[in-house]
Amino acid sequence: MPGEKRSREAWDLPKDAMLISLLMHQSDIGRRAESGFKKEAWTEVRLQFNSKFHTDYRVRVLWIRATLQMLDQARDDDEQPNIP
Repeated sequence: MPGEKRSREAWDLPKDAMLISLLMHQSDIGRRAESGFKKEAWTEVRLQFNSKFHTDYRVRVLWIRATLQMLDQARDDDEQPNIP
């Protein structure tokens, strides 16, 4: 219904791990270009992710979550001491 708010789903480690795993698989099978994942990759990730967790996330939500995970990882990598 118009104006109806969608409930927020809680993100947890299993969801993050599954999202990254699905994206890595899409990359392995060639559905990633230099500019990012292809449309069919995101569609497949969305279908598999929503099926596994009984959710109804749109591609945009998954894309944002994946981007945040990559930024967090980059930040964590920058904070690690360089030990020779």
